[in-house]
Amino acid sequence: GVVDRPNNEHIQQALDFLEQLHGLRGLPAFENFNNASAAFLSGSSLEDQLKNRFHSLMPFAPKYPEVHNYLQHEVLPVIEEITSWTRSAWRTKPCYYEPLPRSQQTLSPSDFGFHNTIERENGKLVFIDFEYFGWDDPVKLIVDFSFHPGMVLTSALKQQWIEGTVKIYGEEILERLRLAWPMIGLCWCLILLNEYRGDVWLRRCAANAEKSHHREAIRAAQLRRSRDLLGMISDRYELLPFH
Repeated sequence: GVVDRPNNEHIQQALDFLEQLHGLRGLPAFENFNNASAAFLSGSSLEDQLKNRFHSLMPFAPKYPEVHNYLQHEVLPVIEEITSWTRSAWRTKPCYYEPLPRSQQTLSPSDFGFHNTIERENGKLVFIDFEYFGWDDPVKLIVDFSFHPGMVLTSALKQQWIEGTVKIYGEEILERLRLAWPMIGLCWCLILLNEYRGDVWLRRCAANAEKSHHREAIRAAQLRRSRDLLGMISDRYELLPFH
């Protein structure tokens, strides 16, 4: 069945799976493999990705005054503040503009979380949906898993997750994690608003006809979630949020 209440054992199985994947990264089969979807390979490429997400939402916003105001007057100032902070705080190697070397990347399922997991009757998890799989900075995987709106993790489970991933990928990820999580979190603030994009909405309704009846309620809920997340990031971006 679906994992709707994750526990310690679920987190441990997710970590075990990622450790196995990380162990395969030296295989010749993966040498020329693609990057994961929306991969984070340098600070500046993450900044570009964030700003591109913002600009791709803007054409849809004028139809919805509340979203237009939110993007222009709440989201944009926080994007400017945080990208500027990240750029100036980034003292780690590789530098802000340099891509992370392949030796420090991992093989990432990309859209990884319990929303893409089936639990067998014996309690073993099966991880599914690898259409976005490829090379990425483990930091992106770690933050996406923590923020994914499809699942709610307690702070104890987030702590277990962070500590487990640091064991797999090494302490050297912590500084990039500290610097990059706010920008990755801001990407999620924008992803939550995809319901306002006509092109995305049509795809979702094709997959789930029920959705078209609840469009306004879904949108209002997503806008609320986006605003809550924006508030948390804006308040805490200079701290590591998972400790």
